[in-house]
Amino acid sequence: ERQSLWPALARANTGAGDPAEASICWVNAMWEPEALPAEFVQGWYQTEHPNQSKPNSESELDTLLQSQNPDRVEVRQLASTVLASLSIDPAPAWLQSRLPAIQQYLEANDGKLPVRAVWLIALELATATGADVLGLARVRDRILQRLLDGGLNAETDLPFFLRTAGLKDSERVRFVRDQAMSLHQLCRKWAEAATVAPTATGATDNTQTLPYIDLLFAFALAKLGESLAARSVLDNARKAMEMRPQVDAKSLTNQHLFQAFRYRIEEALAGKSATLSLPREMIAAIDNLNVVGKGIANSPHAKAHYAITRMRQQSIILEPQEKPDPYANFMDTGDEFIKGLKKFGDVRDPFEFARQVRLHYRGGVGGKVPRPLLMVRLLTLHAALPWVIRAGESFTLELLSLVPDVLKSDPALESVPELNRVQGQLLEWSLFLAAHFDRRDLVGRLLDQFVELVGNKQIDQRFELVNFVAGQCLRSLRKLGLRDEIDKLLRRILALVLEDKTMLQLKSRYAARQDQWWRALQTLLSMASGWLTFSNYDQANPILDEARSELLAPGRPANAVGDYRQSTEYTKLAQSYIAAVAQGPSESGMIRIAELFQQMDPSRVTVSHTTAPFYSRSHLNIVEEVVLAIVSDDFALGPNGRRWLDEDEFLVRRRIHRDMQSNLTKSRL
Repeated sequence: ERQSLWPALARANTGAGDPAEASICWVNAMWEPEALPAEFVQGWYQTEHPNQSKPNSESELDTLLQSQNPDRVEVRQLASTVLASLSIDPAPAWLQSRLPAIQQYLEANDGKLPVRAVWLIALELATATGADVLGLARVRDRILQRLLDGGLNAETDLPFFLRTAGLKDSERVRFVRDQAMSLHQLCRKWAEAATVAPTATGATDNTQTLPYIDLLFAFALAKLGESLAARSVLDNARKAMEMRPQVDAKSLTNQHLFQAFRYRIEEALAGKSATLSLPREMIAAIDNLNVVGKGIANSPHAKAHYAITRMRQQSIILEPQEKPDPYANFMDTGDEFIKGLKKFGDVRDPFEFARQVRLHYRGGVGGKVPRPLLMVRLLTLHAALPWVIRAGESFTLELLSLVPDVLKSDPALESVPELNRVQGQLLEWSLFLAAHFDRRDLVGRLLDQFVELVGNKQIDQRFELVNFVAGQCLRSLRKLGLRDEIDKLLRRILALVLEDKTMLQLKSRYAARQDQWWRALQTLLSMASGWLTFSNYDQANPILDEARSELLAPGRPANAVGDYRQSTEYTKLAQSYIAAVAQGPSESGMIRIAELFQQMDPSRVTVSHTTAPFYSRSHLNIVEEVVLAIVSDDFALGPNGRRWLDEDEFLVRRRIHRDMQSNLTKSRL
């Protein structure tokens, strides 16, 4: 039924003079048929070239190819021309000699096209150039990387009626944009009233955090299309961060972090998905701070390097994938095995990366103390998976196949530091990568192993493990179109967490251990996120309401014993609550988030941690969770648009993997 509507919608948008919308509809109409329907190919061409019936000369194509920085309109015009030319039988004689130039042009500009258009043209070009399977594989890798970076894009891949599903005339998007500006001020006011912990040396208040809140909201406004407001907030942050004329640790930290945030904001303003890493020259300049400060007591450069690296480790906006270790320079244990693991992220050559990982995995790098081989393998895979996609699909799948064997409950792993975190993060990355490469068989094995692993933990340890993995489990299942499996997983995990108790009975069990109850509540919020995805509000709302009550309760005096730990757990609970409500309707979600910052006791989150002289990490973690919520497609699109995107990404991945396998088989590769 959906498929039959696309041609009609394409013609309607063409008649309304909206070629961008029509192009989305035309390529969706072409997606399911085995062979490209000539009338749809012709329809797209005529939409982009309303005064022509078909490509009739090489000059038209040459003019488009010569554009140095084409906009989306020009790229669509060239793409439709190429597809229409390839569909002519026989193909025009002038086309063959221009195929290499066309491939180079599309490689440089395919981010401006719908994902479906990129793949359909790549298939036709591969055939025209003599079954160029390697070229087709490169396009596949670029598309998968694009999906990895940001998924399907609402503006280029989703029709307007779905972008605004649920509210008239894009009221939802407007509502989110307006609320973002209001939330910016609420977050500033809340952070400014924060209490400084007695242990936070070098900080007397929280004003140093305010420019970073501005940068986070400048990013949010940029993602939401409010370019003027984003640049104004960015400029305000710049002025505040340039107020220190002397060269000290704070000024160096402000300088480099402002440049890093500005880079991410400019990407958003240009409508680009975030690159997986900051530019190499920017990272080199940051690393040079450590070189300058090495061996110098109280060096401002070394202190700045630590504060900057800590922010990069914590911030998803700054570093969506790569997570540098801020303590790497302070913890030279002399253990060659551990030192080797920490350097995986620095190895850019894919072959050298694979060599080093295999060497570590088989126990070929000695450590300061003997380790069981199972521990060696667990730690190696945990260190390698965040970077493995650099080495390509084949090596990624090789490592993923090894993961189930190291996730066993075994006495050999009992001495692994922070075992729950290591196992949880390994599972999180494994599920993400298995879903990314459409290995649903492996996803199923990993999910079963996850449930078994949770069941084998002591009840208090289950919460921590689930909190590391649950969110990625849900996202991976959604990417694979396994929506029924999500509900089954939620119920299995809930049974292990509650142990036949109600939520109130579980709360009573931890009446004397508030931090443990908050960990349990974080786990329940992960479950609520999944139910909100299905609009199952009856299951989700009681959990949201309980978390709200905990977060809005008055705090104890800031100088009380154990305040640091309570503040840390409270921060995590607030992040989990915001992430959960972001999965529901934007209207009620925005109300809940605004209420949080209006009524939250400022003493509950203290200015602490070693970064206190530069910024309050706890406050920024909570504010960044707000920003990630309001810029997500989940929040702005509503349940109908979100569900469509989930299904669409599944359909795109399924066809790309199917076509690639078919071409490999035909080529006997």
